[in-house]
Amino acid sequence: MPESKATALTSFKIDQVIQDACARISSMDTVKWSFRRATPTDIMTVYKQGSSYDENRLYGLVAREKSQSESSKFRLATFFLAYSTWDGRVLFRDYEEGTQELEALWYYVMANIATDLDCSRVVWTHYGEDDGFHSTDTISPERLPGWLTLEWSAEAMQQFAGPQPVSANVDDLKVAFASALQQQDSQSFSLRLAAESDVDHIARLVHGLAVYEKEPESVHIGTSNYLMDSLQDGTERPLFHCVLIAYMDGKDSAPHTCGMAFCYVGFNLMTGRFLYLEDLFFEEPYRGKGGGTVVMKALARLALSLSCTRMKWQALDWNTPALTFYEKKLGAAVNVGLDTSRLMGGKLTEFAQLDPV
Repeated sequence: MPESKATALTSFKIDQVIQDACARISSMDTVKWSFRRATPTDIMTVYKQGSSYDENRLYGLVAREKSQSESSKFRLATFFLAYSTWDGRVLFRDYEEGTQELEALWYYVMANIATDLDCSRVVWTHYGEDDGFHSTDTISPERLPGWLTLEWSAEAMQQFAGPQPVSANVDDLKVAFASALQQQDSQSFSLRLAAESDVDHIARLVHGLAVYEKEPESVHIGTSNYLMDSLQDGTERPLFHCVLIAYMDGKDSAPHTCGMAFCYVGFNLMTGRFLYLEDLFFEEPYRGKGGGTVVMKALARLALSLSCTRMKWQALDWNTPALTFYEKKLGAAVNVGLDTSRLMGGKLTEFAQLDPV
């Protein structure tokens, strides 16, 4: 399995990359806007949910025309760092303000930040045909029309999971996971938060998922990436968390790690904190035995304990069994009309190296 050449992320490195990209692009003569990292105060002018936003998960950028003073009105854009089981780090564009000209520059600034952070792609969602990206002669984003976005509201999670657990400290996710996972009462399935020693299980299950989705050659990262970006002891800025699912057939049989729920905590400027389920996968012999219900109840408890407003994930439109489970049993809803676009690989690198005009 291939390994990327990324280096470990720290809060300091992320801040430095954002500041350097803003300074570099602001200094260009062809750009009439100046950019800087947004402060919490800047973001709170837009985020009005009644509580402080999660500054460890949502990053902001401020733009002003160079001809204007520092006291003039600024424009804001936000993004968060996500994770792909197949490709690793992802920059997810969350929110932006501005003219059509500035909209194009937001993509350019974020593309530079993404490449400097060794992200594999920039991703965004949108309604309708206009994805907001101003394509060049050689660069246009990839749209994913077969991917459906599902949202599970806090109310629906509460109804599915039962009594709401005690709220947890979002900065102590391991404690929150432990509390949510230990409450499951299945006789056949057990859940655990993946640790450093589980990395080979994750790599095996990710490969199984790729085969199931008919893209066995699409996994571009491996064990060293999973260790560096989350599992290794002492990782300062975990980008994902993985719940491993084990099945035990009888009292005397050894449990077999047969599935995974790959997730991360994100933050949306308009709706607040959410739990994103990147992938849920069971090996074929262990499907249809109730494991999906067990793990989704645990994730619902986790999301509620972290005061998430919702849980989100995507599913392929041809995966009828999964969609039926999500909609009929869980009470999740497809966000009708919401499309996903992305710029990745060589196109992302090429776009970040262009001279903006």
